[in-house]
Amino acid sequence: MTSRIKEVMIRKIWKIPVYFMLALIGASVVTAAAIHVLRSRSTTYVVLGTGHLIDGYHVVYGESLEARWIAQNFRLSSDGSFMLDLRCDYLSENPKQSKVYYSFDNISTLEVDLDYLGSVVLVKIEAVYEMKGFGDFAHGSLTEVIPIVPEFTDSKSCVIEYEGVFSADVDVTKVMNQAYGLGVQLSWIRIFIVKNEGTLYYQWLQSSSNVWGGKKLEVDKTYNNVSGKFSVYYPIPESLTSPLLPYEFDYVKWIRENT
Repeated sequence: MTSRIKEVMIRKIWKIPVYFMLALIGASVVTAAAIHVLRSRSTTYVVLGTGHLIDGYHVVYGESLEARWIAQNFRLSSDGSFMLDLRCDYLSENPKQSKVYYSFDNISTLEVDLDYLGSVVLVKIEAVYEMKGFGDFAHGSLTEVIPIVPEFTDSKSCVIEYEGVFSADVDVTKVMNQAYGLGVQLSWIRIFIVKNEGTLYYQWLQSSSNVWGGKKLEVDKTYNNVSGKFSVYYPIPESLTSPLLPYEFDYVKWIRENT
């Protein structure tokens, strides 16, 4: 119980807007530790498979639930372009329970009869910078949250193929020269419907909870079959979902309009 509550709490703090977190605690301890690893300026690293694109208000982490991702092709280039062909596999049985977090002593468990409807994968690229004079570090967004509908999906897997660029207002050369590292955040949303009822449920899966716990790669190189694990959460009903703070991306609205 203690470890499960801890996992939930770690993810809930990322729902606090960045400016508020910096005002409260200066900067993330996890980020500072990660930057210590990526201190060399001779190479700008790309860390594929970081987390925190997740609706963390009511989700409950499933310790026994397993899933993985495999980047069949990946490249992030110094000209600001990136390519990602990603396969996601759910390795446990499809959920038969919904668990909802309300407080440390109030986690609701509901038996549900769910049919799988589809998936959406969310991607976001960020840079990490040193805050000179403060001794800490800050994140800088290089893209908005990018929602991607899979090319293929079934009840246990999905495959996406995506090519894109950083935001138009980003000076890529400056980023490459000044950033300690670039992170590619990955999250997978599995969509279910209650049989004979129609209520939608959303199951969240995210890459490493450690900001820099993914795979450290190099800019301007193409990689094949890089893999990592998802943290898996029990599905929550649509009525308890909310936009992704601090990004304010309404994933439920987007899913209903685009899938």
